[in-house]
Amino acid sequence: MDTYAAGVKTAVSGTVGASDITAAEDAVQASKAALAADTVAAAAKVEADALADRELELAARKGTAAVASDTLITSRLLLDINATTETDSGLTYGAFVRVRQDDGDTNAFNAARFYVKSGGLEVAVGNIWGAMDSMPGAYGQSIGLTGLGFAGLVTGSEMSFSSKGAGAAGSKEAVEAIYSMGDFSAHVSADGTDTEGFVSYTASGWTIALATSDSDVATSTETAATVSGKIGDVTVGAAWAEAVTTHHSGHSQRLCLLVRLQL
Repeated sequence: MDTYAAGVKTAVSGTVGASDITAAEDAVQASKAALAADTVAAAAKVEADALADRELELAARKGTAAVASDTLITSRLLLDINATTETDSGLTYGAFVRVRQDDGDTNAFNAARFYVKSGGLEVAVGNIWGAMDSMPGAYGQSIGLTGLGFAGLVTGSEMSFSSKGAGAAGSKEAVEAIYSMGDFSAHVSADGTDTEGFVSYTASGWTIALATSDSDVATSTETAATVSGKIGDVTVGAAWAEAVTTHHSGHSQRLCLLVRLQL
């Protein structure tokens, strides 16, 4: 039975029962109520982080309890709304919002992502995608909508897009710029505290990406690299990242390899 604090998992011994799941569900609802009641940005950010931890605990307990069952049904509904308008000069203005429901959730819209785009350049504010979380190959090792726990995800960031909450929009300073030209792409994002970015290049069906961040947040990725491509019908890839452990007093490294057969 796992608990979470600031997104970091701590394993706690014991068997997960129905009462544990109910307690986790109650904790999620309490965090949602606290988040809705906060009007101060800083306080709302704290409540949003707490809600994320409670949702992780609930998901972990549901997953653990389901092990004893012969059948596990997992569901997800994504409803995306992307509204755009174009000026006579060719600029595209847009707003993107999402409703995501997992396993019977009844969630409302998340915070919006607002953007303006011209040619290969796009600038956005609000609930931004975030550069580190968007780098090519970051999620290549994940399988299915659950990602099998996303154990293969080597990167971590405070600016990841939130399908259910405010994401980086809670800082009221989040901004990102995305540029692509041919086989080259670059992405830089900032939230008023941290700045991160990646560059990538694709040649002969292989994509290489390098990312960096100046974050001091524990477990956030400082440096990452990915490479992915195909050999015949087999998709292969590798992802490596180095993360802060405790304000530069130490670092941790992760490496994940991918081999997937496309049938």
